[in-house]
Amino acid sequence: MYKNAVIPGVDPGSRPFNKSRNPYFILDSRFPVRPAGCPGMTRKGFTLIELLVVVLIIGILASVALPQYQKAVAKSRLVTLFPLVDGVVRAQEMYYLENGLYADNFSVLDVVPPAGSREEKDETTVKIIYDNGSSVSMNFNEGYITGDLQYGNLRYFVSLLHGLRGSSRRCYAHNKYASVCTSLGGRLMQTNDGNWSIYILE
Repeated sequence: MYKNAVIPGVDPGSRPFNKSRNPYFILDSRFPVRPAGCPGMTRKGFTLIELLVVVLIIGILASVALPQYQKAVAKSRLVTLFPLVDGVVRAQEMYYLENGLYADNFSVLDVVPPAGSREEKDETTVKIIYDNGSSVSMNFNEGYITGDLQYGNLRYFVSLLHGLRGSSRRCYAHNKYASVCTSLGGRLMQTNDGNWSIYILE
């Protein structure tokens, strides 16, 4: 397409083009083509616009990923309470069959609280509290067991067979954590004051 190379400062017809003697050449005087190592073509760093675009993209990704990460962490912590809650439920049912009432402390049940936890008790409930603030509560008057996460955003609730609420497994979620209950197979039962949602766990 181009028969003659045009060398800057040299008459195109003065001599034939010799690639080895010239640092760069121009096929068309309107569009100079220079190797990457030529002077004037080196770029150092990024422009302010490029940096702002990168920061904006990172911010968008973080705003989408962070809530999902928080929900995943909350779900994993809630699930860790399931074995203890279910174990207390079974132990309480066995105790009820033998004594005709539910136990008012963990020491008489065949349950081993997690290491490092502490026990608190009031008139109607006894609670095992984990180091991170999560807890498993046992209400021996109404007959139900709950596992609560720190700050009370999620709750795993199991009512005992002879309790006032009848036997059931439920997930209580506050505001944005409702999707955690649905991910556990929960079916929406009711919503209280627009803040708490109650799900039946199958």
